[in-house]
Amino acid sequence: MTGCEGEYNRYCRKRKTAQKVNNRLRKKFENMVAREAKTKPRAFWGYVNSQTGTKERLSPLQKWDGQLTQNDKEKAELLNNCFESVFT
Repeated sequence: MTGCEGEYNRYCRKRKTAQKVNNRLRKKFENMVAREAKTKPRAFWGYVNSQTGTKERLSPLQKWDGQLTQNDKEKAELLNNCFESVFT
């Protein structure tokens, strides 16, 4: 075993330990939020909303006539038409 392999193995053990601690603390926090959901609904929904939803928005797409889409509905329709033409 070379020095680099030894360092990497030590790093992997430390990373695994940190992941276990992080998972345990996250579970403890989520259980606390769930227990207090009746008395603190704002905290509960704040946590739920922080864990869900999209983080990145879809950039404007170019329509068949060369113009860019303006809103999410146009993007959805454009993608639907594209997928529909491919799969039918």
